Amino acid sequence: ELPVGAVLGIGILAEPDEWTDEYDKAAIARQLAQRRRPMVLTVGRQTDRPDEPAERITRTCWPVDAVQTGMHEADTRYVYLPIDFVAALIGQADEQGRTRSSGVVQITAAAGADPAAVCAAVREAWKRFACERLGWSAERAAFGAVYISAESPNVKSFTHEIRKQRIIIVLILGLIGLVAALLIFVVLFMIVLQKRREIGILRSLGTSRRGIAALFLAFGAGIGILGAAAGLALGIWATRNIRLIETALMKLFGFKIWKSGVYFFSEIPNSVDFAWASVIVLAGIAMAVLGSLLPALRACRIQPVDALRYE
Repeated sequence: ELPVGAVLGIGILAEPDEWTDEYDKAAIARQLAQRRRPMVLTVGRQTDRPDEPAERITRTCWPVDAVQTGMHEADTRYVYLPIDFVAALIGQADEQGRTRSSGVVQITAAAGADPAAVCAAVREAWKRFACERLGWSAERAAFGAVYISAESPNVKSFTHEIRKQRIIIVLILGLIGLVAALLIFVVLFMIVLQKRREIGILRSLGTSRRGIAALFLAFGAGIGILGAAAGLALGIWATRNIRLIETALMKLFGFKIWKSGVYFFSEIPNSVDFAWASVIVLAGIAMAVLGSLLPALRACRIQPVDALRYE
């Protein structure tokens, strides 16, 4: 005799702890068990005429459980109801008097699957189902839109901002690379000034200008390779163990650093994009070589007579 059962996003029933960002699930379970009143839902149903405002409808439901998906948007805004109830709530009657409503089916593909191949397989499965089970024509079944989540308007608006932030991060990394190149330039330039005698001896023994320049360029490239390798190893370790680092920081400072309400996820992604990592590593090595270019040119122009004049 109770209203239809509803599963609520966990953020609708409670707020996470301000410091740990965790929900008190035991308290939420007691809240559901002791609930004495139903929940009233207010939705809008579009009318037949697009120029008319949506029809306002209220229905009652009974909260029976809570779900935590890890996606902040779903956990704080979504209510899960039986599909027949939803169809009757927001659907419209067709010529045969049956209630119909548009819907979206979300499919999670296996890790590493080709999105284009998955979309093609789903599109063919839908056409076959619509023609064989629903009696639709092939032309009507072709109207079903199949797309990956990254192409939806909501996801695009969110990822667009992330892409802009990534561009800013790349610019910051570029400035850091220029500073590193400047430091390498200063260090190698001082080495050239202090090693004029040794450079003169090498030149007097027959070492070519190209050989002297290659020596300092190789020194700068070695610094870049060692630094990039150390940074890559440290970055991979930190990314793979980011959750352990977050837990340690939370215990150290007493609050969670990355909150789901700000970053829209409850668990921090720990996958490494090796394509971007390779670009950053190559850019770091290039910056090191660039910083050693001017000292190498300075060293190869030193004349043996000038370098050994006061010896």
